[in-house]
Amino acid sequence: MGNKGRPELLKGERESGLFAYIIAAIAIVFLTVVFVGIWFRETYTAYQIEKQSMQNTLFEGDWVYAEHGAKAERGDIVILDVKKRPVFSADTIIKRLIAVEGDTVKGEGGKVYLRYAGTAEFVELDEPYAVGAYDFAECRLGEGEIFVLGDNRVPSYDSSKGGVGALSEDMIVAVVPQWSVTHKTAVTNWENFRTDVREFFRRIFA
Repeated sequence: MGNKGRPELLKGERESGLFAYIIAAIAIVFLTVVFVGIWFRETYTAYQIEKQSMQNTLFEGDWVYAEHGAKAERGDIVILDVKKRPVFSADTIIKRLIAVEGDTVKGEGGKVYLRYAGTAEFVELDEPYAVGAYDFAECRLGEGEIFVLGDNRVPSYDSSKGGVGALSEDMIVAVVPQWSVTHKTAVTNWENFRTDVREFFRRIFA
């Protein structure tokens, strides 16, 4: 009689132990998600594309993540703070970094040519992302200057257009990593979902 309940007790102990492990695992996953989310939001900012200047790489309404503090290289898509340049109608713009300090760039025959700093010859850039063509005069970049273009060349208001020209490198506030562009559909769906959730609770508590 005295030993009859023992197997049930052991079973209960096993179930209790398993339950404790499950709760601990859930807590660890939850905390990991929270801390990763905090780190992600401190490192990356979500930007929504509002115009057509980056088609067909990015379309109006797309969302991308951009990394603050990242070093921009030629060919990168960058976010620029242009508040100090009233020629632009927005505070921030998104363009592709084409040339940097010491480079010389020009547009001829629908192609973009770059003479890298310290070299003597122009080379034609391989730009599978570019749509349309817009010729522009040769531009040599001085200290701290950059030259940016939109992938959708004709409508894009960028360094190739009169009144804009070279911009300052310190206008770059973030760099869009390639993975964000590659997975822009997932990024856009997630950010639209977050926007819908925020709007839902705003309406409830308004």
